[in-house]
Formats: sequence, C-alpha cells, structure tokens
Amino acid sequence: MAVAMHDTPAADAALEKMIQPGQRASLRENVAFWLGVERGKKGVELLRKYIKEDPDERVRDKGAFAFSQSKEPEALKDLISMARHDQSPHVRGQAIFWLAQIGSRKEAELITDAIENDPETEVKKKAVFALSQMHDEEAIPRLIRLARTHKNPVVRKQAIFWLGQSHDPRALDFLEEILTK
Repeated sequence: MAVAMHDTPAADAALEKMIQPGQRASLRENVAFWLGVERGKKGVELLRKYIKEDPDERVRDKGAFAFSQSKEPEALKDLISMARHDQSPHVRGQAIFWLAQIGSRKEAELITDAIENDPETEVKKKAVFALSQMHDEEAIPRLIRLARTHKNPVVRKQAIFWLGQSHDPRALDFLEEILTK
C-alpha cells in the first residue's frame, strides 16, 4: 500500500517487481489490489501484463476485483475479458459479480450472456446472483424471464430464489403467479 501511494515511476517499477510470478501469491494478490485502486493507467497495464495469465486462480480472482476498482475506462474491457475467457469457472463467476457491482445496462447484458453461454452451471448460478444484485431497472424482468424460460432448471431455481429475496413488487407478483397456478 505504501509503495502504491507514491506518485513516482519508481513506485510502478517496485510494484512490477512484487507482482512477478516468482513472488508468493499473497503478495501478488495485495499488489494487484493496489495497482487497480491507486496506480491508474500504469496499474491497469501491469494488471493486464501479469494478472490475466497468472497461474494462481486466487491471484486472478483478486485481479478481477482490482480491475473493477480501477477508475480507468479500459479496465472494464479487461474485466469483461476475464468474465468471458478466464480458464477458471470461479474467476469467471467473480468477474461477473464485479461487473454487476458496476451495474449498467451494458453489464446486465454481459451477465445475461454468461447465463446463456458459459458452459459451467456454477458460473451461470453466480451470474444469476450477480444479476440479482444490480440496481438496473431491467434486473427483475431479466430474472423473471430466466425463471420462466431458461432451459437449465438450476438457473430457473436460482432466479426464483433471488426474486424471492428482492422485495420488488414485480417479483412478488411473479411468485404469486407461479404459486397459484
């Protein structure tokens, strides 16, 4: 943290040494966080260079969070890339969750795309949860659509569960409808 707070190129060089694959995972995780939070464009460049291909899933998980915390617009592209392409279903799910916290219509569409297209049911479940956390006006209708029509019964069940947690009158109407059929 202390190194990340210094506004000098030497800080970037020191952080780059600390995020190298030969360093212990816990150090790389911490450096990733501070690169995303404090180092702006250079931080995103270093995250892109070292985190996206890191062999440790936990480090990539922390990197997804770091991309979500960056104020740099291009960090969103890297987060989306991790949500779509990371080798780990866990990391893809975490990236989807952090996309939901950003929370615009574009992110809702990406999350819905993951529900439809990711091959792993666990990622689909995390994406349904992520959708339930969005403050987008379309999140509840998207969950209702999933609950009504998705071919995967686990996705339908998750959508119904999160609709029940939402306290949204549209969700209550939907739940009443399916319970009184």
